[in-house]
Amino acid sequence: MNLSTPGYILSLKKHELLQLPPNIGRPLTESEIRHILHTFLCTWKHSGDYTKPHASLPSTTSSNGCCTDFFINTPQALEVVNINRLLAFQLAQKIKEEYPEVNTNTIRVVNPSYSSTTLATNVANFINATKHTYLKKTPNGESQTWPDISYTSHDEVVLPLDEITASGVTGEGTLSVIGEANPGVRFAPIFPILINRSNGTKICGLKIVSIITFNPQEFNIWEPGQCPLCAAGSKPIRIRSHQKNNWQKLFA
Repeated sequence: MNLSTPGYILSLKKHELLQLPPNIGRPLTESEIRHILHTFLCTWKHSGDYTKPHASLPSTTSSNGCCTDFFINTPQALEVVNINRLLAFQLAQKIKEEYPEVNTNTIRVVNPSYSSTTLATNVANFINATKHTYLKKTPNGESQTWPDISYTSHDEVVLPLDEITASGVTGEGTLSVIGEANPGVRFAPIFPILINRSNGTKICGLKIVSIITFNPQEFNIWEPGQCPLCAAGSKPIRIRSHQKNNWQKLFA
């Protein structure tokens, strides 16, 4: 067995995954992607042991502070340079399959701030995009704005991109900000998103293109006050991308 064999990556340890090139010569299998995400502590699932804590979602998301027994923390994997490039190459190949015109159109990749920025940079390179723009957060951090550095031109096609979607809300906001700042903007017919953990297939009419989908039936989300884990004594821990210690507590 070697890299060209589907499933081979399942046998690799962390130090071996760190040696993988961006292009392994074939699509990763879903099991291999899950293995990579699990190895780099990107995915967490509650064990059912009520003495262990569980995740409480940020109130700034559409989940509004709900509790969950499953969470995907994409920065854990995307901060690893070669893993970021590996996953970006996989997403770039999907883009080329779903949108062949990407090879001939003048493409501007645009991503929301900030977790997907390095991923978007790598994807932009792999598809030979002409430009890459990332949206900026407003001072209160609750919404996003178009940066005042440049605007799309009539010959550009904007390819929105993100690292994960759970409800489509962030994607809708991204498209809205781009459209408001660039009247008449031309969007590609697809919305590449590395991980789709929603049950949606489109965002504002744009087809979601992902390398892996997590079925919503794989996890539970409970409204505040209705969480059985809280009721059983499990401590909720608020998960935010900048609070790494909280994320590590889930694995303690």
